[in-house]
Amino acid sequence: MGGRLLRKRLLRPSLDQPEIEERLDAVEEIWKNTILRAELRKKLSGILDLERLLAKITLGSATPREVLALANRST
Repeated sequence: MGGRLLRKRLLRPSLDQPEIEERLDAVEEIWKNTILRAELRKKLSGILDLERLLAKITLGSATPREVLALANRST
């Protein structure tokens, strides 16, 4: 899920100094705080890649499990 955002940020990096510093501060916070990092990893593991899943449904290539995951997500 984060791959597309990472790619976008690498191909079109920000030129806004405050935004760059904010991102660096966030990375430093996560890097230094192992408990926060573990909690974040646990929470992110349950998040679906909705963009990829919706594309598969639109193309008709989604598996029943993926459709069910989307149904469970929307409730």
